[in-house]
Amino acid sequence: MGHTKHENETLVGTVERKSLYLIGCKVPKLKYSMDGLKNVLSPHQKIVKSITLDNGVENVRYEELNVKTFFCHPYSSWQKPIIENTFGRLKRFIPKRASLANYSEEQISAIIEMMNNTPRKKLDHQTPTEVFNKLCTLSTNAPRVALEGKM
Repeated sequence: MGHTKHENETLVGTVERKSLYLIGCKVPKLKYSMDGLKNVLSPHQKIVKSITLDNGVENVRYEELNVKTFFCHPYSSWQKPIIENTFGRLKRFIPKRASLANYSEEQISAIIEMMNNTPRKKLDHQTPTEVFNKLCTLSTNAPRVALEGKM
């Protein structure tokens, strides 16, 4: 998302399936997508159960995530609807053809934080942050969560 022929910057993101909590960042080139994904997942490594990714070349290093990984079939975005919907919502703030060079890391983080703190009907009008925090504190042994990713 967000890159044109003249620039390679792109957004990397993943969404926790139950809470709709978005975790993401900007990376300078698509080939650094896995590094970006590892960075955004590292604080949550103990609770991540699995991740579903595109079948793209940018995900060939998926084993570095050290998490059970599933892949969608080519051209089957319907197999990961949560991340597709979330990135669709993200386009309200960062239009599809917008240059990511115009957005700082702080701006990207602020947009993600705003999205995570917006009440969602699907969550009974709770925010993704509220639901994610509840999932993480349900027991002393943090539950494991499943994610969908997009690069």
